[in-house]
Amino acid sequence: MTRLFIAAEIPADVQTFVEQHARSSVKGCPQLQNIRILPADSLHITLKFLGDNCDTAIDGILAAIESAAKDFGPVKLETGRICVLTPFVVAMGIRDSAG
Repeated sequence: MTRLFIAAEIPADVQTFVEQHARSSVKGCPQLQNIRILPADSLHITLKFLGDNCDTAIDGILAAIESAAKDFGPVKLETGRICVLTPFVVAMGIRDSAG
């Protein structure tokens, strides 16, 4: 079994901005001092968590995702507030700047 999720890549300059913003936000909040900020190149946008899946299903899942996404191009997003979802997950809100 493998835990799977669908994610969108983030441009490197945006990854760096988000990492720097997260680090400065943590410095200003004593309750967040124990949070580990991931390196910029590991940041992504989680679109859907798929949970545990049989390894034999991965190729079919990947093919379905590639087929569904083939007609989509880049999307312009704006960042929002940072929030703590769990003791292990900190998220930054995003929204489509086109509305």
